Amino acid sequence: MNKIDLYIPKIRQVNILANLSEAEIKELLEFASFHETEKDEVIFKENDYGTSIYMLISGCVKICKNTGDGTQYEITRLNETEFFGEMSFLDNSVRSANAVSVTNSMLISLDEERFKRFSHRYSYAAFRFLKNISLESQKRIRQTNDKLLQNYDVLLKTHNELAENRNFLYNVIRSSSEIIIILDPSLKVLIFNSGAEQNLKASAVNAVSKSAENFFAEGEYQKIMTALLSENKSIYNNDVYLRDIDGQKILTNFSAFVIKSQRKHDPSVQAAVMIASNITQKKLLERQIVQNEKMIFLGKIISEIVRDVKNPLAEITAAKDEMMTSPAAGACLEIKTGLAAIENAAAKIHNSILSTLNFAKVVPAGKVSIDLKNVISSAVELCRRNIKSRNSQIVYQACQEKAEIIGNASQIEQVLINIITNAVDSIPAEREGLVRVELNVKEALVYCMVKDNGCGMDEELAANIFEPFFTVRSKSGGSGLGLSICQAIIAQHNGSINCRSKTGEGSVFTVNFNRAC
Repeated sequence: MNKIDLYIPKIRQVNILANLSEAEIKELLEFASFHETEKDEVIFKENDYGTSIYMLISGCVKICKNTGDGTQYEITRLNETEFFGEMSFLDNSVRSANAVSVTNSMLISLDEERFKRFSHRYSYAAFRFLKNISLESQKRIRQTNDKLLQNYDVLLKTHNELAENRNFLYNVIRSSSEIIIILDPSLKVLIFNSGAEQNLKASAVNAVSKSAENFFAEGEYQKIMTALLSENKSIYNNDVYLRDIDGQKILTNFSAFVIKSQRKHDPSVQAAVMIASNITQKKLLERQIVQNEKMIFLGKIISEIVRDVKNPLAEITAAKDEMMTSPAAGACLEIKTGLAAIENAAAKIHNSILSTLNFAKVVPAGKVSIDLKNVISSAVELCRRNIKSRNSQIVYQACQEKAEIIGNASQIEQVLINIITNAVDSIPAEREGLVRVELNVKEALVYCMVKDNGCGMDEELAANIFEPFFTVRSKSGGSGLGLSICQAIIAQHNGSINCRSKTGEGSVFTVNFNRAC
């Protein structure tokens, strides 16, 4: 038994051979070829030229097309008694898809040239064969159209659902109180939500299609872009400073990541997403809580120190009073002068104790109308006596107008002594130092400026100098209490104190008071 006789029962089941007699089928097969293919063997490729039609006797074949990213998607699978490759057979066109064996398969192929020879001898059988192919192709086209209509309905429904989801997500992003900025592939702002508008004080209209760099503190944007694009790292819950349209810094809890294309051959960045929470007030509150805890501890320390100082001071004052009444003190000018100096020093110590107790909320401080010119002059003179050994000078310039405020002269003098002393200490020993103290009046404001040509401070250091226990002179005995006490005293006078500084160029401290009516 030859191969044709062996497969003839199954061959007769091929639908395009249904109305041919067994004799006609055998004659047709004399012009055909048999092929045995293995699993995953390619029968023909898309865009190949070929004129053969294939009939599947056993096994399975898949028809698939190439995609732009180098992959393939499957169109259909054909089982035994089905046929494929008919379009190239009928019109001599190139293959429109790939044909690959899914399993070991048996195929019969018939090319155009051999079919012509068959049709010359068996024209009526050839006519019916072509008619069967045409009818089956039309049937497939109708089935394909039905599937396309079904798929279109599914795609339309999916599209509508995706549109609804997209609009929902966009509305969530748009109305979120979090700062959400999304950049397009060119790293220009694509989405700038209402949270970003409120926190950064900029409108989406002015932000979209522009760089987001202006909304970051100096150097922050470059660090983030380097991490995202060059190092392929995402950022989660980092403390990052943003900047609003007025230049005001905003501390945020910041996260960022990139969305890349799913195409293997082109994994380009499609978007960069930045999400930030404004934690400025939270951090200030946390800092205030910590500072309050330090203040409680500080109050305890001050109370103990004051107690230890007040008792010896009372003994010194009593001894001085006793000596002042003695005949020897009246007879000797030198002793009398020395006792007066002791009395003056004891008074200053007493005033310092009162200032410290007032800061610790132990005793109230009396406030009267005082001339700030005289208070500053006294503080400057005291500082000048203390820096005689330094290569520095202190220059004091006061305005012509009255500079009266309501306050405690002793407390304000201590503040100015502290600031001026710090200014002198900031000047390197090898430099010729200059500290300028200026007093000015502007409408209802009286302000004193202390300028130095010292080493200055960077932005981070200047932001912390008024915190209790923060010091840059721990090695030389600094406690970190001076400026925090100064700030508290000025606040009790309804005033303010601020600092501007730049590394290598010195610092400027400004103390502001309300002018007495």
